[in-house]
Amino acid sequence: AGLLLDDPDFLLLDEPTNHLDRAARAFVHDLVGAWRKGLIVVSHDRRLLARVDRIVEMGPGGLKEYGGDFEFYREQRNLERAAAEQALAGAEQRLERARASAQRTRERQERRQATAGRKTFKRGLPPIVAREWGRRAESTAARLKGRHEDKVEHLQAEVEAARRNLPAEEQITIDLEHSRVPPRKRMIDLFAVNYRYPHAPRPLWPAPLSLDVVGPERISLAGPNGSGKSTLIDLICGRKTPTTGFVKVGAARVALLDQKVSVLDPGATILDNLRRVAPGRAGHDLRILLGRFRFQHDAALKPAAVLSGGERLRAGLACLLGADQAPELLIADEPTNNLDLASLEALTGALRAFRGTLLVVSHDATLLDDIGIEREITLG
Repeated sequence: AGLLLDDPDFLLLDEPTNHLDRAARAFVHDLVGAWRKGLIVVSHDRRLLARVDRIVEMGPGGLKEYGGDFEFYREQRNLERAAAEQALAGAEQRLERARASAQRTRERQERRQATAGRKTFKRGLPPIVAREWGRRAESTAARLKGRHEDKVEHLQAEVEAARRNLPAEEQITIDLEHSRVPPRKRMIDLFAVNYRYPHAPRPLWPAPLSLDVVGPERISLAGPNGSGKSTLIDLICGRKTPTTGFVKVGAARVALLDQKVSVLDPGATILDNLRRVAPGRAGHDLRILLGRFRFQHDAALKPAAVLSGGERLRAGLACLLGADQAPELLIADEPTNNLDLASLEALTGALRAFRGTLLVVSHDATLLDDIGIEREITLG
């Protein structure tokens, strides 16, 4: 608001919708949509990016411009991925054909050499002539072998280059069938619940809360900042005791994906964090699971303390959803804060795959649409 009072000719906005509630986000969205002067906004808010004229993506190779809004950007990225996948498939086919041709040539040359040896023996040629024929045959075989090896090596380099050009996979694909809960199981019961902080003049909510959640529902917990969403989560998780009423959780296992991803031990590697919650899994299975969360090879050995926001989220999801005892109730508290677009897509894929009861606190309307929220509970 202070910036707007100065009537600037150019606005620079750095992640302006992070930590904002829905009403404040809508204000920023409308501001950007109506702004007719210069504007640069750094954001991963997809509804905000739908209101800009151009998107410039910063990656390891530098800046790349897409001349349109977020929908245009997503379409172009999909086309780029399809073209890159086609180029990789073509390179792999050419390499396979070259290897098969080299194998056929090698076998044909071996047959010729064997036949030539038998003919030499039958004809009784002088040793010096036989040696010369053998030398020529070996020279021809070596020349053909070198030619094919050069071609195979060149095509292998093409395949590697095509793989490097392939955009990073953003979706997490994982089967979470074991997290399914019965459709009639009572997961959460709240009756006349209220909470009063020490020294507060009155309870948090004007009227006590009552709520029942049955089966694998997908619920959004909404409300302005300060309306008590985090407190309600603490009550459900048993980290706070209600001042009035009672809370009963029927879920056998409850997992919380909080903003700090506190399920991770910062002093341990990603692999060790997963091993701690899934001791029953073999090491090979742990590696496969982490690969599905895009932690391949040495990436799984990174200490949790050095992970970026998106990496922390993916590692936390791997630990919560890949545990020996998968949660029946998953609570995600503002999971999209400080995530880039790739991590947002990864989060969406993982939450879509979850088959238990899902309770999400988020002001990101696009995320809530994409993960199939069925019911919204609004506080305040």
